[in-house]
Amino acid sequence: MKTSFLNFSAWRNLIICIFVISCSCVYFNTFYNAKKYFKDAEKIRLENENRSLPVNAQTAYTKVIEKCDLVLEKYPDSDYVNAALLLSSQAHYHKEEYGSSELKLKQLQKSGDSDFIQQAKFWIALIKWKKGKIQTGIDKLNELLKEELYTITPTVIHLYLADIHIELKDIETALVHLETAAKKTVERKEKGRIYQRLSELAFKRKEYDRALNAYKQVIKNSVVKKLKQDAHL
Repeated sequence: MKTSFLNFSAWRNLIICIFVISCSCVYFNTFYNAKKYFKDAEKIRLENENRSLPVNAQTAYTKVIEKCDLVLEKYPDSDYVNAALLLSSQAHYHKEEYGSSELKLKQLQKSGDSDFIQQAKFWIALIKWKKGKIQTGIDKLNELLKEELYTITPTVIHLYLADIHIELKDIETALVHLETAAKKTVERKEKGRIYQRLSELAFKRKEYDRALNAYKQVIKNSVVKKLKQDAHL
C-alpha cells in the first residue's frame, strides 16, 4: 500500500511538472511570436519613414497586440507580463491608437520595475506630443534626461526632442538636440546618420560652416557607403 501511494505521488508530481512546463512553453511561444511580428513591423515602418504606415506593418502590429493580449489575459502571473504590456503599447502607438497605448503604459507604471516604469514615462511623453500636448511632452522628456537612464538612451530622447522642435519650426533648438544626440551615441552608424540629418538641416538654414563640420563627421563616422558619397557631394 505504501509503495502504491509513493508511486501515485511520484506520478502526480510528474504530471504537475509537465503541466507547468507546458504552460510556460505556451506563453513563451506566444510572446516570442509577438516579438517576431513586432520586429517585422518595425522593419517595414523604418523602411517607409516619413510616409503613411503601410498596411502590412499595420497588420503585423495588430498581431503583436493580439499575441500580447493573449499573454496578459491567459497568463497574468507570467514573467512576460510587463514586457507584453510595453510591446503592446508600442504597437498601439505606431498604429496611432494613443488612448489604448496610454492605458497599457499606465498599467506598466504600477509594475514596480524601474526599467519598465521609465519606459512607460518615455512613451507617455511621446503620446502627449502626438495628442497635441506638445509642451507637456517636451517637459516630460526633459525630466527623463535628469534621471539615471536604464533602457532608454539620452540619444533617443534628444532625437525625439529634435523632431518636436522641427515640428514647432524651432530649428535652432532642434539642431542643438541633434548635436547633443550625435555626441552622446557611441554607435558609429547612428552617429553618421545623425550628423547627416544635422548637416542637411543646417545647410537649408544657410549655416554652411555648421553644415560642413557635420558633413566631416558623416565621413568620419558613417559606415554606410551612400551617406559617405552624399557627404562628398
